[in-house]
Amino acid sequence: MRYVMAISPVFAMLFLTGCPCGMPGLGAQLVQSGELLYTVQGDWGLSATLSKTTPEDGDWALEGSFLFNMPATVLGPEVHVEPGEPETVSVIFTVLPSPNTEQGTRNVYEYPVSAKVHAGNNAVFDVRVVTPCSMLNQ
Repeated sequence: MRYVMAISPVFAMLFLTGCPCGMPGLGAQLVQSGELLYTVQGDWGLSATLSKTTPEDGDWALEGSFLFNMPATVLGPEVHVEPGEPETVSVIFTVLPSPNTEQGTRNVYEYPVSAKVHAGNNAVFDVRVVTPCSMLNQ
């Protein structure tokens, strides 16, 4: 009998090179700045707004960026809306730092992000920033 194990490319990269990213916290801070406006601050320099123009809009707009001191890739966001009253919305960004880059360089890399989230005015949001390292250690 033969066993075949599938290994994701991200896991393989970490196994072969070691984790380049440490373990940042997972949750981003959301502050309500108005009836339909939140500001979002998170790990890896995430700074964004989550807003609706009017209560009649069906979608929330998430607009912002990450600021890194090394090259990286941002995947996502993955958006999941759980029905209910109020709806629970999770927004997950995955950050993949370059494994062979030293942190602390003088360069600043900005990665813009955006998403449309179809949810009601009373939705509850959970914005998270994860890395392969943090996912392996959960």
